[in-house]
This record gives sequence, structure tokens and C-alpha cells, in this order.
Amino acid sequence: MPYSLTPRQEETIKGMLVLALPHSKIASVANCTTRQIRRIKANLLKHGSVRAPKVVRQGHKCKMTEEMEEVRILSFTFAERLIVRLWWSIWAFDWINISMK
Repeated sequence: MPYSLTPRQEETIKGMLVLALPHSKIASVANCTTRQIRRIKANLLKHGSVRAPKVVRQGHKCKMTEEMEEVRILSFTFAERLIVRLWWSIWAFDWINISMK
């Protein structure tokens, strides 16, 4: 398996591909294989970058689905409204008690 290319090699290959030089010439100058040149050319045409983006997401899968997130947001807003109403009623009750004294 060939070694990964350095950023300098990648830039050299990109520049030479723009000039439409033969793959064998590019491979000899950049010190890599013609297969790497073909893959880079395909990635540039398809993805606009030397490397293709990762297909599989890395890391742990999210334990909360979108539906669970929506329910959490809705219940949070309900709880938030309940807290505001309770706070308002407590404040109003205190204000009434103070004004009656």
C-alpha cells in the first residue's frame, strides 16, 4: 500500500492536473503512483478536494433521536411556562399581602 501524500505533493499534483500533464509524468515528479494520481483526479472532480469526505460518522451514535429531542423541547417549554406562572402567582400573592397591610 502506498504511503499517504504530503500536503506539498498534493498541491504539486493538483497543479499538474490543471496543466493536463500525463499521469505518468505527474507520478514521476510527485514521487507517487499513477493510481494515486487517478484517485486524486476523481476526488477533485467529484468532491472538489484531494481527499473524499468520510462516509461513516465517527464516534458514539447519538442516543437521542430527533423525535426524542422534539418531545424534550416541547416538555421543556411547558415546564418553563408552568414555572413562570407559579412565580407570577407567588409574586402577586406577596404583593397583595403587602398592599393589604
